[in-house]
Amino acid sequence: MRFLESMIRKALAAPDAPVASLVLGLRGSIAVLADGRVGIGWPPSTPDGSATIREDFACRLASASAHELATLYASPFPQESAAASAAIAALCPPPEEPDAEGAFLESLIPLPSGGAVALLGSDRDVADTLRDWGWNVTVFEDASTRRGSLPRWTSTCTAASFSTFWLTGSLVPGGSILSLSRVLPPGCPMIVQGPGIPYVPEALSPIGVRYIVLPRPSAGATDRCLAHIGAGGSPWLSPYILWRVYACARS
Repeated sequence: MRFLESMIRKALAAPDAPVASLVLGLRGSIAVLADGRVGIGWPPSTPDGSATIREDFACRLASASAHELATLYASPFPQESAAASAAIAALCPPPEEPDAEGAFLESLIPLPSGGAVALLGSDRDVADTLRDWGWNVTVFEDASTRRGSLPRWTSTCTAASFSTFWLTGSLVPGGSILSLSRVLPPGCPMIVQGPGIPYVPEALSPIGVRYIVLPRPSAGATDRCLAHIGAGGSPWLSPYILWRVYACARS
């Protein structure tokens, strides 16, 4: 898929660096490059397999540079994908200039205007936050066991029923975002939430993404983020991680 290739190319165009620290936690991953850049990624997803990692995989990941990890972004192996998502986020961070700062999460609250919201791939903590905002949320997930949830494959069939779509970043490499973009109602905003998403709006905007929600460690808190994620904590709930909203395409 061309848009995924363009995201990886953008990452490989950034300066490479050795990886000083790499942590794959139960609910997230984090890579700290030798030059200080930090990226937060998704956790290894193992719904049907073992969470253990083979020794050869571990050695490969431990010795890889940021560029080498980024090339594994679409890997079917969960540990490789988790490490790559953190590395690619470090290579393509959002802008830091004061006039380009992302808006606070709460700036999205008025977006659905009372319409129904489809939530794909995000965990319970995200769903609870959106419901606390007063959003009318329907969760689409593969293991459809939660109240108010539907199987993920039905999201394209029911797209016309929703005014807003919120997708977790881990759905991007698998192509789910492309299938959904083809059936979105006109003017329907799509939000892609990290972690693990590189800031490449020129690739995401043409497929209908209007906003990217991205995390980054607060100033001086990298070590605390490493400890939080290493202990199995969620980046969404970390007091040391800031979440900001960046516009992909102006409405």
